[in-house]
Amino acid sequence: MNVLSANQYVHILDNDSGVVRIEIGPKRIALRANEEIIKTNDLSIIKEGQYCIIKNPYDYEQERNLMGERKIVCGPIALALHRNEYIERVSDVHILKYNQALRLRSLVEKKVLVDGKEKDLKAGDVYQITGPCRFVPDKDTEVLKTVDSIMINENEGIYVIDTETSEKSLVKGPKSYLMKATEELFYKQYTEMERAALGLGDASTYEATVIRLEKKQVVCVLDAERNETVINGPCSYILSAEQHVKCLHLSAGKPKRVKQIKAAKIMKGPDFTSDSFRVSTRDNAELQVLLTYKWEFLVDDSESHVMFRMTDFIGYVCATLNSRVRELAALFTFEEFHSGTVSLIRKHLFRESVVKVGEEERKVLGIYFDEIKLLISEIDVKEVSPVNNQINDLLNQSIKSNMKIVCNKMETEASREAQKEQLKAQAEIQKLREELIDIENENMQIEKLENARIDSLVVAEQTKTNIEVQEYKCGGDTTIELEHMKNMIELLGTEQGQKYLALKKAELANAIPEQMWYLNNDKLHSSLFQ
Repeated sequence: MNVLSANQYVHILDNDSGVVRIEIGPKRIALRANEEIIKTNDLSIIKEGQYCIIKNPYDYEQERNLMGERKIVCGPIALALHRNEYIERVSDVHILKYNQALRLRSLVEKKVLVDGKEKDLKAGDVYQITGPCRFVPDKDTEVLKTVDSIMINENEGIYVIDTETSEKSLVKGPKSYLMKATEELFYKQYTEMERAALGLGDASTYEATVIRLEKKQVVCVLDAERNETVINGPCSYILSAEQHVKCLHLSAGKPKRVKQIKAAKIMKGPDFTSDSFRVSTRDNAELQVLLTYKWEFLVDDSESHVMFRMTDFIGYVCATLNSRVRELAALFTFEEFHSGTVSLIRKHLFRESVVKVGEEERKVLGIYFDEIKLLISEIDVKEVSPVNNQINDLLNQSIKSNMKIVCNKMETEASREAQKEQLKAQAEIQKLREELIDIENENMQIEKLENARIDSLVVAEQTKTNIEVQEYKCGGDTTIELEHMKNMIELLGTEQGQKYLALKKAELANAIPEQMWYLNNDKLHSSLFQ
């Protein structure tokens, strides 16, 4: 007696007929004499939101396995597989968002509905459906992958390739791009020189290469047929899937060494470059010279392609200038060349030229290379030193002696200037002192005048106040006197007034002092006897 649990099933073989039957638990199984258990298995659980692909499914009508066929079963379900059946894959139901697609392959010839249109497919054809939707494939469809939209920003892009036509293309932003069923991302390959010139990493990428050019920068772009297109800055340029850049291998270092810099972006200038080399003078003195050149391409946007005529214009220009300076040094002695290097180079090597830049004619002074339209407008001598140690020592002694003389002269002049400045400062101080004394005297005079004015104002105010007081007092006495006289007049008009008047007369009479009377006797006698 065999006991099966709830999640088990068993395959039982009938040895007489060769038929295999399935028993699913939970149950107890009693085998017949001609039966045997082949294998006991657990049920295969397919959850909600899942589906499975069963390979070699069992056909109950024909009572046999359809070998090589496939069958889709959606969950939720617990599966008991027949003999020779097996689950190829269990997958989640495909839930596609708005910006997603599901790439599929048809295994047989059939008609499908793609984006609302019916399409005839052959076995092996690839197609895709876009979201939003919920999708469960049929038995004749193979799911390849889920395709997400790629966000492309402004001034950016991606490379894609059509797997049917092998055509490569550039997709520029800004956009959200969902690849077609026959498109794949294309990983563009660059040469080692291009990667160094553009500053790219070693790994290939499907992201488009963006070349950002500053003002006066130029890049030369090559298409699939090696045709050249010159791009002038300032701008941002995105290389297409088939485009590459023309690279220059420039010289660098002091002295110049070839193939040191890999450059794709070239500056029109003005810019500077330096070079160090040896020259020999007429008296066989060997000198090490360090020169700096100021250079510029005299081209407009339509003529920028001439900048890429030479793969090493720096090396060419420096080699040419080195040769000309060596020839010039051989014409002069050590002392002449050492003391006047810049003036000699400008005098013997610089020429006036008329250069056509676009439609404009320009008059320039310098060393002009017509083949690449490059002008050396300035040459600066950074260092001129003898290679021979004895000459170098003598030169150093001479330089030290000259420097000592110059320093003494400068010290004397500085001392003289300091004395002049001191005397000048003392004169200025004395002048300031005199001006200060004058200002102090003027201030004292102003202060005296101000005090006198204030005193006069005080006196005037006091006088005015006294006058007003006197006027006030006088005015009061007059008023009182008039009032008294008025009362007196009124009193005299009455009887009491008359009595008062008589009293006053009497008082006046009593107040007359006693008088002595003297008479002339002669006159008295004569009068008596007349």
